[in-house]
Amino acid sequence: MPQVSCIARSSHSVSPYQDCNPVLSGMRCAFSMMLLLASALSSQLASSQTTYIMTNASGGTGANQCLIFSGNNGTAQPSRFLWTTYNPEYCGFSSEQELLQNKQAVWKLVSIAEDSYIITHSSPDGRLTQCLIFGGNNQDTFPSRYLWGAGQNQFCGFSGKEELLRNKQAVWKLRALDGNRQYIVLHSSKDNNRDECLIFNGNGSATYPSRFLWGSGAGQFCGFGSREELLKNKQAVWTIKITNSDPNCKYKPFAYDNGPTGQPSWCGECNVDLQTPKSTQAPINIQNARHDASLPAITFNYDATPLQYLANLQNLKVAGKGSITIGNLGTFDLVEFHFHRPSEEAINNHRAAMVIHLVHQNASKAVAVVSILVEEGPEPTPDAKKLIGELIRNFPPPLTPKTPPSINADNLLPPGSRDYFRFAGSLTTPPCTEGLTFFVLKTPIYLPADQIQAFARRFPSPNSRDIQETNDREIVEKIK
Repeated sequence: MPQVSCIARSSHSVSPYQDCNPVLSGMRCAFSMMLLLASALSSQLASSQTTYIMTNASGGTGANQCLIFSGNNGTAQPSRFLWTTYNPEYCGFSSEQELLQNKQAVWKLVSIAEDSYIITHSSPDGRLTQCLIFGGNNQDTFPSRYLWGAGQNQFCGFSGKEELLRNKQAVWKLRALDGNRQYIVLHSSKDNNRDECLIFNGNGSATYPSRFLWGSGAGQFCGFGSREELLKNKQAVWTIKITNSDPNCKYKPFAYDNGPTGQPSWCGECNVDLQTPKSTQAPINIQNARHDASLPAITFNYDATPLQYLANLQNLKVAGKGSITIGNLGTFDLVEFHFHRPSEEAINNHRAAMVIHLVHQNASKAVAVVSILVEEGPEPTPDAKKLIGELIRNFPPPLTPKTPPSINADNLLPPGSRDYFRFAGSLTTPPCTEGLTFFVLKTPIYLPADQIQAFARRFPSPNSRDIQETNDREIVEKIK
C-alpha cells in the first residue's frame, strides 16, 4: 500500500471555491488564468505527498494541539504542542511548508492489513523513519519510536508483514467516530485480548499520550457506553485531516473526463487512498438518511446586488450578497453561487438536470454549501426562471456587463419547504479540500427546457464530479 504523510492536529478551516481574483476585469483576468494554466503545464513541480493533521483537543484549555516529537525531533516519546496561536491550522507554524520542513509534527500512516496500520516518523538523523510502538514487549504505558534491526522501515525493521503483525508492538487501528475525521486510535492491549485507546490522561491534561480502556467494556468506544459520551469526554478523540502540501494544486488545469487531466489525476485531496483514513469527499449519493426533527431551520437573508461574474473556466460563477443563519451554527455570508450540469449530488441514485451551489463562509472560515436541485418542468419556478433569464442574457464574456442588472439569490430558492439533507463533504474541484458542510434542499426548483439547453450550449461538457464513497459518514434529514 502507498505511504501517505501525516500530521497530527484537530481543527480545520477551508477556503471557499477559489479561482481568478474577481477584482480583475474581463480580458485581464482571463489572461492571468491562461498564464497560470500554462505555468502549471510547463513547470516540473515535485509531486507532493498527501498529508494529514491529527490532534487532540482535550485538557483545560481545549486547544487543538499537535502530536510531536519535541527537542528538535530528538525525544523518544511523543507529546503534544502548539508552537503559537498565530496559525493553529498548521500547529502554530506560519505555513504548511514550514511545518513539513520542521518535521516534528509530520507522520506517515501505512496500511499493512485490513484495518491495521503502522505509524511512522522521521528520525532525528533525518534519514531513517521509525515506527511508533509500545516497547517492553508491548508492556509500556507510553508509546515511543523504534526501528528493529538495521533493515528498511517498510515493516519497522522486521523481515516481513507477518512477523510485524505477530509481534503487535507497532500495529495500530483506526475507528471512525463521525463524518468529520474524528477517530479513536487503538492498540493491542497488554493482556493480548482487548484493544486499548490512545488517550491524554488526567482529564485530558497529560502531556504524553498513554493507553487506557475505561471500565470493563470493549474497545468500540474505549469503554464508554456510547459514541456521544466518548466525544464529550475528548481524551481519546483524535482528528486526522488531510491537508494539501501543493500550493499550486488549485491553479492546475483539470477536466471532468478520464483523460490526462481528468478526475483520476486530480491533485490535492481528490484521489488519496480512501482507506487511510476514510475520507469525506463530495458529491455523494444521498440515501438511508437519519430523520431528525430537531435540526435547525435555515433562515435566508439574501440581498440584491449588481450582477458580477467571477472568472471560472468550468462553469458559471456569480458573486452573491447576503447571509444565512443556521441555528446555533450562527451566520454564514454568501460568497458566490455556481452551477453544475447534471447535479453533483444524487438522491436515491437520481441526479437532477442541474444543481446550484450557494457557497457561504462564517467568521471562522467554516464553509456551508446550500445545494438547490434543478429539474426540467413545464411549470417553471417563476422567480428562478426570471433570474436565470438575466444570467443567460448576460453570459460572459465580459465578466461584468456594461449595465449590470440587479440580481438576488433569494429568487433561486424553492417555494414552500426548506427542509434539507445534511452531510460533511468537500470541494468538488481540486484540491477537493474537506471540512465543508452541505445542506441539500429537498424541494427542487423547475426551469424550462430551453434555459437548461442554454447552459449546455455555453458549457457543452458535463461539469459534475463523479459520485464519491459515502464511507459510513452520517447523512441527516431534517423533517417537520
